[in-house]
Amino acid sequence: MVGSSEHWSGIVRGLSQAVVAFDRLGTAIAWNPPAEAAFAGLAGSRDGPPPTVESLAKDGAQARAAFEAALRGEERTVVIDAGGTTVRCLPTQDDDGT
Repeated sequence: MVGSSEHWSGIVRGLSQAVVAFDRLGTAIAWNPPAEAAFAGLAGSRDGPPPTVESLAKDGAQARAAFEAALRGEERTVVIDAGGTTVRCLPTQDDDGT
């Protein structure tokens, strides 16, 4: 049987919407192909330091505040570029419930 993380990973890879997963410190740890297209910082991150929640948004402080709210179980919207594109920061849990 496929573990729940592997199952969700397969689903996320197949989505047409951009999805980026961050660790609890705000470092991007996984993303799908549409996220690479949406966030220029992800595609080049394989050769440098990993992107952070602040580096992927127009206003890093707003992005950090939304990320911290998601850690508290709240949902927030963040503007990520000059064109006004928005993303939602959603709370999630890993297999251990953290």
